[in-house]
Order: sequence, then structure tokens, then C-alpha cells
Amino acid sequence: MRIAPKTAHEPVPPLEMETEKALAGMRVLDFTQMKFGPFATQILGDVGADIIKVEKPSGEWERGLTYQGTLVGDVSPFFLAMNRNKRSIALDLKAPGGAETARRLAQTCDVVVSNFRPGVMDRLGMGYEALSQLKPDIIVVEGSGWGFAGPYVDRPGQDLLVQAVAGVAASTGMADLPPIPTALSIADTFGALYMAIAILVAYAYRMRTGQGQLVRLNLLDSLIAVQCEEAVAWLNLGGLVERPQGVPGAPWHGAPFGVYRLRDGYLAVAMNDLGVLARILDVPELAAYREGGRAFSERAAATALIQGRLAECDLSMLDILLADDVWAAKVNTLPEALTDPQVAASGMIFEVEDPRYGTMALIGQPIRFARSPAVCDRLAPSIGQQSVEILTESGFSEEEIAALQQTGTIVDGGRPAARG
Repeated sequence: MRIAPKTAHEPVPPLEMETEKALAGMRVLDFTQMKFGPFATQILGDVGADIIKVEKPSGEWERGLTYQGTLVGDVSPFFLAMNRNKRSIALDLKAPGGAETARRLAQTCDVVVSNFRPGVMDRLGMGYEALSQLKPDIIVVEGSGWGFAGPYVDRPGQDLLVQAVAGVAASTGMADLPPIPTALSIADTFGALYMAIAILVAYAYRMRTGQGQLVRLNLLDSLIAVQCEEAVAWLNLGGLVERPQGVPGAPWHGAPFGVYRLRDGYLAVAMNDLGVLARILDVPELAAYREGGRAFSERAAATALIQGRLAECDLSMLDILLADDVWAAKVNTLPEALTDPQVAASGMIFEVEDPRYGTMALIGQPIRFARSPAVCDRLAPSIGQQSVEILTESGFSEEEIAALQQTGTIVDGGRPAARG
């Protein structure tokens, strides 16, 4: 089924669509879990790559991760969010013939991707050295939390922990509060985007040269990379890195940058001319902070003046500010964001009919391709839904498949336990 936005808005003028999908022919053996890997491979699956999701017989861990204590039927909404356009094989890598089955599958694929701790794939005989002996042009992509060298390699690499080490949490919020991690799992998210880029770059290189390669990336590097502006500024200029007082903002910006409380909500105000704000808000003393770098050095006092005035206002102030081209926006909750008219106009939210769970709303791809659009051809699979199908097309005989089923090395289904 095609991705069907709730709106007829077309961000890209429609052209005659290609019958062949952009990544048709790419085949990916996907051992990833949680968001770091599955979000990356879904991006590729949406535009035509054949994603073979390898799961243990009880299913990927995130299948049972509850949202506020609940599931959608028998599966996590988090899993459904990141596993469309994939096929699932339930394979016990530690059972008789399990690792050998995985190696045979890898020989039919262009890419093998994982996000286990360093060394796990090597111990399974699925590392680059072993697989390249079987298929010289194989691309092996390995993601981890901390990297493959250094003192933290053996630590658990989870999003919150990476935000803490990368300096993100300590840069967020106000000076008189503890460091604040983002609610969005940004390490996993940026890591996934870099992983998708990594696969595409390695695939393009192979198409040009015929050579595969080992590709590695990690969550910590990804979060350091996306802080390039702030990091380069500090590395070359130094200075204090202190969160502001009074209003939530960032260590790098002077007044008026921050989030302000109104009578009926919150307003984000970005970099703006304090003289313009002084006029609009009728706070003439605010204009003095334009001079001599005071907007930064005395930002607590300046933002206090702004907050004092805005606390008397309601959200209608946003229209007044926008009319003067002030950079400002209402602070939405997530439910408000998902019903915001601009989000509706973008067509990012679409609905599918799932025979297992009924009508499901999903989030589409933000990139609009005029000739080869993203499509939703396949809903998130049940555990091992395509086990036999995948093995059959990969050259396994009926007798071999039956033997793997009999030993429990592969299964056609199963139900994971719910996890809070």
C-alpha cells in the first residue's frame, strides 16, 4: 500500500513515477534492535531495499516494550513505528545450524548490519573477516554505543547514558536545575540517520568499484558530530559553558533566546533584536542590553524583563510578534504537534489498515522524491512471519528447512513478553 497522507498537499510537484523503486535490488540482512538500527533500515526499506530482519525466536526485545504500560494488541507501538517494509526470520543463532544458516543468508545479501556490543558478531562468525571470505564484496556495518576502542567499549551503550557523556544533558535547561536529557532518544535517532547514510555510501562505493568494506559507527561519535557548531566554537575559542538562569535556553546564546511562560502556555523566542522586542513588549529598558555584549553577559537580567512582561500575556502575543517578523513559536506538547496545521499540511502522518490491529497511524519519511516516493508495501512483520519464504528464496531445500524447524533453529511465530 502506498503511503497515504491525510492531506492532498504535495510538497514536491508530481512527476511520472518510476516503476522501479530507488533501492530495488539492495538486500540487507538486519540484526539490529531498538531504534539505532531498525529506524535506519526502515528508511531504506521505504524506498525499496529488501530488509530481512533476523530475530531470536521470542522476537526482538522491543516488541514487548510497553507504552505507559500498554501494547497495541500483542506488540509495542515502538516496534510498529520502525519496522515496516521488512520481512522477519526467527532464527536462533546458538541452536544447531543457526550461525551457519545466518552465514548462508549473508551470502545472498549486499549488506549485513548489526548494533550489538563489539565482538558479538565476530564470535558468531558473522564479522567482516569471516563474511568477506564467503562473499568478497559484502558490506558489513557495525554500530555500537561507544565505539570499538577506548575505555568505555565494554560498557552498556544506551541513549540516556550517551547523552550524559556527550555533554548534551549538561547543556540543556537552566543553571539552577540538574542537567536535562532530551525526551527524544537523540543518540539513537542521529545514530540511525548516520547508519542509513553509511549503508548508502558503502553501497554506492561498491557499485562504482565492486568492493565491499567494513563500516563502523557509534552513538557517542554521532552526538559529538551533531554538536559540531558548539564543539568547534569551544575548541577554538574556549570560554565558559554555562546554562542560562531564569528561562530555559542554551549556553551559547544571549537574550532573548529561550522559552517563556505565558498565562496559557509557553513561547519559544529565538535570536532577535532586543530593540524590536523592547518596542513590541513596551519594555524600553530592554533596549539597553543591545550594547557592549550585554545581551550575553547580562542575559539573566534581560530575560527576566522579557519574562516579566510575557507572564502577563496569552498566546495571542505570538501573532503580534510574528507580524513584526520576530522569531517565535508556540511550545507544543507532542499531541499538539501531531495535530498542528503545519504538520497536517506536510502529510507526515498516514494511516494503514492492519488486519491484526485495525487502523494504524504511522509516521512517514520527511524526504519527498518526485520520481521514486517512499511507499508502505509491507506492515511490520510478526515474529518469523517470512522465515520459510526467506530460506526458500535463499536456496535452502525443503528438507533443510524442515530440519531447522524440527530443532527449533527457526520458528514461524511466537509472542514476546510485555516489558514495562
